[in-house]
Amino acid sequence: MASRSPRWRRFVSILATAFVVLALPGAPAGASTEDGSVVIEENSAFDQEHGVRSGKGTKSNPYVIEGWDLHELSIHDTNRYVVIRNNIISRLTLNWVGDRVKVVHNRIGDLRVNENVERTGMPTSGDISFNRFGSVGQLRHWDGDFTNNVVGAPAQDDEFRIDSPGGFRIANLDGFNGATYVKNTFYGYVELRIHGHHHSSGFNDDSHYHGAEHGKMPLTHMNRYHSAKFAQNRIYATGPYGFIFTDSNHAGNDRTATSETNEALNDPHVHYTKVAILRNELIGSGIMVDIFNATDTQKHLRTATGHMTIKGNSIKLHEYRETADGWSTPPTGIEVHEARDLHLTITNNKIAGPAVETTRTTTDSLGGHVASGIELLNLEKASVHITNNFVTNRVAGVYARHFNRVQWWINGLRTEGVENQIDYDNSGAKPQGQP
Repeated sequence: MASRSPRWRRFVSILATAFVVLALPGAPAGASTEDGSVVIEENSAFDQEHGVRSGKGTKSNPYVIEGWDLHELSIHDTNRYVVIRNNIISRLTLNWVGDRVKVVHNRIGDLRVNENVERTGMPTSGDISFNRFGSVGQLRHWDGDFTNNVVGAPAQDDEFRIDSPGGFRIANLDGFNGATYVKNTFYGYVELRIHGHHHSSGFNDDSHYHGAEHGKMPLTHMNRYHSAKFAQNRIYATGPYGFIFTDSNHAGNDRTATSETNEALNDPHVHYTKVAILRNELIGSGIMVDIFNATDTQKHLRTATGHMTIKGNSIKLHEYRETADGWSTPPTGIEVHEARDLHLTITNNKIAGPAVETTRTTTDSLGGHVASGIELLNLEKASVHITNNFVTNRVAGVYARHFNRVQWWINGLRTEGVENQIDYDNSGAKPQGQP
């Protein structure tokens, strides 16, 4: 094995106290002699030469890769059951190996899953739990469980800073159909991005195979279902947001691609989306929803009503910062921008600003921005329910602008240190139950 970089040594020293680790062998015989990398690219390569300690690749007796110190472990286009545990791996790549993977109790520098590369297998899925990661570079088309992991580390040097002006993305959760992200800790912001070409024919159904060979999978992709749960996580981030759900590159993530070659993906279709953001703790920054149900006049037959629930989250916002360019944008607890055909529930959240608040406002491209607890901008054909939230030390409890065909209810909003509870611009909306 080649010697590790000083950065990796610092990273390992930060994480080592959370594990009981014995001295691990450098690499199995089948690894690259130059850098200690192991590549498994077909089922026949699951052998001792490639780090397999035991197992037959079945559900009851999976292959076990355990106890190695590797520069990289890459598995792609296989379909055997495999457990990866108790390793130190600088980079782990799992591309198109089916829903038969278990990754537990490892220290991993960077994780990449289902990259946009040519493939013959089904999307990688399964269970990724109780690991420590330097970052999650891409958890793409993931439909399994990602739970009880630690991603990143507290800011102890420049390499792991979480308070850069634009924030630092520590986890890229890139496409989902039934995925759960639960009880993880993130040092840096988390992005959850919808991929239209990753879907099923119904909620909780298996994902479609989009390669050249369709097998028994349907050739039509007219109805596309997506769902995800992000719950009981802790996020430390002091950029513009700590968690963002976004559909800002809809066309690019909704057509054929290197890994999605079925031409039916380019046909007109309808999306059905459910997302739940539940009982998370965010320290420094809040929750952002940036585009829900993106418009696509060429490819969307219609827009089905989507569902998003933001419930029971605790958000502690950072203070204003003065930079070389002036004051930073006021932090907001929960923001929903550019949403249409949406049933939105925001309930039982606690949003706290810094102890000392000002009434400073800034102007952005949307024509106005204040330090608010909940901010809603550019909603169309939506139903919004805001209930039992508690907001402290903001300029506005709820700041709403540019509604079209929106019905909304605000009941039980409690505020402290708030000058204007609601700042509302009615454009065809029908507000009810305002405090």
